[in-house]
Order: sequence, then C-alpha cells, then structure tokens
Amino acid sequence: MEIKLSLQGAYSLSITKRLFGLFFLMLAAFGSIAEGVDEEINKKIRDIEKKNNVIIGLSAVHIEKNEVISHNSQTPFFMASTIKLPIAVAFLQRVDEKKDSLNRRVVLDTNNSVPGSGTLYHLFEKKRLTISLKQVLNYMMKNSDNSASDTILHEVQGPVYVTKRMLALGFKNIYVNRSILEMLLDTNHISHEYLKDRQPVFSLEKKFNSTPLPIKTMAWERFQNDIRDTTTPDEMARLLVKIHNKEALSAESTSVLLDIMEKCRSGRSRIKGLLPANVKVAHKTGTWAIGEQNYLRYPGSKNLYRFASDVGIITLPQNKGHIALAVYVKSKDASDYRRARSIALISRAIYDHYVPQSVVTHYKAKSIVQKKPQVARKSLVHNRKTVAVRKKPEAHKAVLAQKKPILHKQVSAKKKPIIHKQVSSKKKPIIHKKVISIKKAMPKKKVIAQSN
Repeated sequence: MEIKLSLQGAYSLSITKRLFGLFFLMLAAFGSIAEGVDEEINKKIRDIEKKNNVIIGLSAVHIEKNEVISHNSQTPFFMASTIKLPIAVAFLQRVDEKKDSLNRRVVLDTNNSVPGSGTLYHLFEKKRLTISLKQVLNYMMKNSDNSASDTILHEVQGPVYVTKRMLALGFKNIYVNRSILEMLLDTNHISHEYLKDRQPVFSLEKKFNSTPLPIKTMAWERFQNDIRDTTTPDEMARLLVKIHNKEALSAESTSVLLDIMEKCRSGRSRIKGLLPANVKVAHKTGTWAIGEQNYLRYPGSKNLYRFASDVGIITLPQNKGHIALAVYVKSKDASDYRRARSIALISRAIYDHYVPQSVVTHYKAKSIVQKKPQVARKSLVHNRKTVAVRKKPEAHKAVLAQKKPILHKQVSAKKKPIIHKQVSSKKKPIIHKKVISIKKAMPKKKVIAQSN
C-alpha cells in the first residue's frame, strides 16, 4: 500500500513540474514577443530620427494600459509655445478655486503687444479691447497667440506661480521662467529694460532687426543651451495624463481645456498630419525658429538649433483607449519641414502600434458589409427571377457595350465616310439585327438587373 501511494505521489509531482515548466515557457515566449514589438517601434523612431537628421525627445503613454514608449524622454527640451499648456492649467486651477473667473473681462492695449504667433494685437493696437478671459484663453490655446499667453501669465501672477503649481502636481522638470516677450528679447539680445516702455509689435520687430547678426547669433547660442523654460517629454506626457484623468483640474475645467485643444489651428502637419481624418486629437504645438531673411542668409545661423514640438491626447478608434503624446524635435535646418514631418511620422508609428492596419481594414470591410442588406431588401420581390438571370444581364451588357451605335459615330467622326462604308461592309447588317433582336428579346431581364 505504501509503495502504491509513493508511486502516485511521484507521478502527480512529475505532472506538476511539467505544468510549471510549460507555464514558465509561455511566460518567456510572451515576454520575448513583447520585447520584439517594443524593439520594432523603437527601431522606427531611431530610423525617423536618422533619416530626417533631427534630435527627438518622445514620451507616449497609453493611459488605460499604463504602457510607455519613450526616446530621450528624460532629456530637457525647450518648450516654445507648449509652455502655454502649463500656464492654462495654472489659470484654470485658480478658476476652480474661485480665485478667478473665465467671465472676468480685461482691457487690452499696446502694453499687451507681443510679436510672433497670433493676430490679437491687430485688434487692440488700433483701439482698446475689452475681452473675457475665456476668449483670451481661446486665443492662447487655439491660435497659439503670444499676446494672449502673456496676458494669462500676468493674470496668474507670473512664471514663478506657474512653476509652483507644476511642483504641486509632482513635476520637478517643467520650468516656466519667462514670458514669451522676455524669451524674444533674450534671443535677439535686447535688454529687459525695454519692458518698461512697451511699444507696438511693428516697433518691437524693428528693434529686434536692428541687432547686429553676429551678436544675435551669440545670444541664440546662449539661449539654446539655457535650462529655463524647458521640460522633459516624460513630464509633459504625464501632465497630459493628469489632465485626461481629471487629476489636475475639475471635470468642468478639464472639459473647457480639452475642447479648446481639439480646435487647435496650428501645427496641422504634426501629430495630426498622418493620422486618419476621423481621429480626435486635443493638442498644443510649439515652434521657435529664425524668420528674419538676412539672419537666415548669415553663415553663423546655420549652426543654430531650431525647435518644433507638439503635445496632445489621441483618442484611438473602437474604444482602444487614449495616448498622451509629447514629441520635441530640434535640428539645424532652416526649414521646419523635417521637424514637423518627424513628429507626424512618430505619431503615425505609435498609432499603428496600438491600432494595427489589419484591424483598420477589417473595420472598413465591416462597414461595407453593413450596407448590403439594403440592396437585398429591394431584390426580395423578384427573388426567384434574379437568381435565374443574375449572370446573364452582365454578359448581355458587355455585348451591348462592345457593339453600340455610338462606336460607329466615333469612327465616323475621326475618319472619312469612305472608311465608314468599309467598316459597314465588313460587318453585315445581319449582325446589327442580332444585337437589336437581343435588345428586344430581353427587356424584362434588363429591368430586373437594374433592381439588383
């Protein structure tokens, strides 16, 4: 009896060992597949970076799955106009705390003028403009208006306040140190004393262009290595996650912000550039480059970095979740094309990673199949007849298409009547009668074919 029990115990133990072995093999296989997929997307990113001769910082977070795809995600990048997102969050937090209101109206004049992106200054430089802060926020996030951005920044008590708000949310590498106008003064080597006597945009641009190009180049070199007003792609992506999860703002303020970001008009060739048209994207772009023609021709400007970025939330189709994506690109190209193209290619690669093309084609095929029952309903009345003549009308149409009187007209239009006679002599009138007889013999079948 003891021998039997020991044999049974040994047998069960061997089965258990085998099951555990199979389990660990499956885990190892799954891990290797996952690593293979991750390596594939990382290779795509490296190829995009190499082919376009750019430096890319990227962090993509699948919010529901908490999966991260990253490349240089801990490297600081200049925020450019994506700095307007932390500013908007800080302002809306004040609204949530009842310290400010979207409906509060402010007066804008020449003291609010900032060159660069935006057109709001055209309105208030001619005549003082009274406008609500919600409208100013719209100009800042939708049109990337620099005058609107500095106005909101002023209303939230300046850059230090915004940085403190970011620290309170857990972000140690989102630095907001200057207004947009102060950044423009620094890149053009203009003293901040100029802020005391504010002037219209035309006068400011004239002042910027008066700086000698060698001095301006040195100022830009200092600027591109400055840690101020920078972020890491990782922290910007995590800020987007907090916004989506309503952890940074109230539900109402989150809705206000994302609705505006979905209507963003700038950078349409970046995150949204290569995505399907029906994919929803709430985003904010950033660009910092040299626009002055004489400066572009200056040899020293060829060694300076230009910056392009886009940060946003992509809503995947078929309830596949959301991606918080932050992409920062810099290169020395005078043109913005390669920088913008790199962002578009990365966005599409990440989209395809979570929405494979096989799923997309299946979805399209499914939508086409759903239209077929409507056609079937029409043919139910003549069901028996349609089955009998389903293939014949197609052949009949082919014969008619080959031998229609229109062909004779085309021949006669191109060639002389003598050639027309030669053609008619080759094809005897009996053939024409056959075609006509076919037409007369099958009128009912033709009508049924049309109903299909």
